[in-house]
Amino acid sequence: MSTTKKITVYRPTHPNCDENGFVSQDVLVAERMIGRPLNDDEVVYHINQDDRDSRQDNLVVVVGAPSALHLTQWAENGKKGVLKTCPVCGKKFNRRANTCSYACAHISRQKKNRPTEEQLAHLLWQMPVTHIAEHYQVTDRAVHNWVTGYGITSKPPLGYWHRREIRHTTYPTVKECLKDLESKTTQS
Repeated sequence: MSTTKKITVYRPTHPNCDENGFVSQDVLVAERMIGRPLNDDEVVYHINQDDRDSRQDNLVVVVGAPSALHLTQWAENGKKGVLKTCPVCGKKFNRRANTCSYACAHISRQKKNRPTEEQLAHLLWQMPVTHIAEHYQVTDRAVHNWVTGYGITSKPPLGYWHRREIRHTTYPTVKECLKDLESKTTQS
């Protein structure tokens, strides 16, 4: 044992060992509980707040670092931490936030109203990007970001819609285009 507050075990080949080759006993017990090594973002917490008590029923593996308030609530209520499911990626997590990571939080804040890849690829050839953006109440830059994000490469060349406007072409609405696309896919 080392001189730290937690009980440690000498395991120099363990991926989570310190510079002296020691691993906390609670980490080893938690890894045995979950059947795999802990990820970098996972932490072992003691429900009763006694770092030397490494019984399985006293340990909780959580993603991120919950506040002291959460730990106190676990100790008082005898809960082992309620795992939430991330609404973006579906990963289980245990932290105060609504999502499992900053990346998922960013995605969850984005507007939900956007066309699918197939719909967007179809719309690009039916009307100018500015009309698509107006329908979805976003900027044309947002539509271009969608195109890039989806990896759509087949799109009208620069000046395509300007040349069509010179011929006084009227454009169908987005709803008409999507209905047309839907009827084509149901016929196939």
